[in-house]
Amino acid sequence: MLMFGCKKSDEVVSAPAPVVNVTVTNLPTLPAGQGHYQVWATFIIFSKVGGSESPLHDSGYVSLGEFNVGTNGQDLVDPDGGPARFAIPAGDDPQLINEVTIALQAPETPLNKVAHEERGAPIIGARFLGTSSMAVANLNVGYIKAFGTNFSGVAGKYTITAPSSPGDSNSRIWFYTPTPSPAPSLMNLPRLDSDWTYEGWVAHDQGSPPRTEYFSTGKFRRADSADFDGAGPGRGSGSGLNFPGQDFIVGDSTRPAKPNLLSPGYWFMITLEPVPDNSDGPFFLRLLSSRQSGEQVERPEIFTGDMFNVSSSYQPTARITVAR
Repeated sequence: MLMFGCKKSDEVVSAPAPVVNVTVTNLPTLPAGQGHYQVWATFIIFSKVGGSESPLHDSGYVSLGEFNVGTNGQDLVDPDGGPARFAIPAGDDPQLINEVTIALQAPETPLNKVAHEERGAPIIGARFLGTSSMAVANLNVGYIKAFGTNFSGVAGKYTITAPSSPGDSNSRIWFYTPTPSPAPSLMNLPRLDSDWTYEGWVAHDQGSPPRTEYFSTGKFRRADSADFDGAGPGRGSGSGLNFPGQDFIVGDSTRPAKPNLLSPGYWFMITLEPVPDNSDGPFFLRLLSSRQSGEQVERPEIFTGDMFNVSSSYQPTARITVAR
């Protein structure tokens, strides 16, 4: 009787690498000089105590890949323009992936060598859920490791008046209400961490075809105190207010002199801005907006108008899956 058998192979078949897929919505293209986006994840670390395994803590954030959004608003490209690639780093177990954020990374410069190595300003985040074969995270701004709020409760008013130059009362905007006594007009602004600030803006629609110019009214963290530059470089000879705002009395190459902010075409915004801020214009995360329309027949010395919460229209989301 002859016996035939198969020789056992010593070849080890490697398991396929985990596949990471990222899709984003409402995340705009970052122009040159404004950095890139990066996906950062944490993994659960286990400790062995008394022969048993128990969760110890999360790892530090590790990068799953960096990207920008293509000009079509959908394709993701790497910072050099090629296709974006995402992967679980070698040594990290995809079964233990826990949290994920997408952060804004400042551009790398001679003074900033960690643009790709340390997490920047987080925009959206989520915790992974799923099965042993597939992990899914739906990222949003309200996640605790991002902003921790969706900003739906933010409200405000603006007042046009010029205490540093009373004769030019239409050329200055401050975010306060003057009566019955001066008080902050920006309400329910969440406290921000050091990666973000608020900033006010005057927007001016003009020209044909129409274009919009933006002039900063200053960065700030609180509604009940002056912003970082007080009445601003265009201030008049008087003093400003202890609220966020700006005078446009003295002009230069970057700002108008004595514009009539009550005239058609001017409107106002509050945005979220990253730190550091590498753009002279507003960041895409807008919270409050006010459109000014119609010529004022009688321009009051002090005019207070409403701002409207537009945050939901500008908030990005993302979906990240890990086939593990």
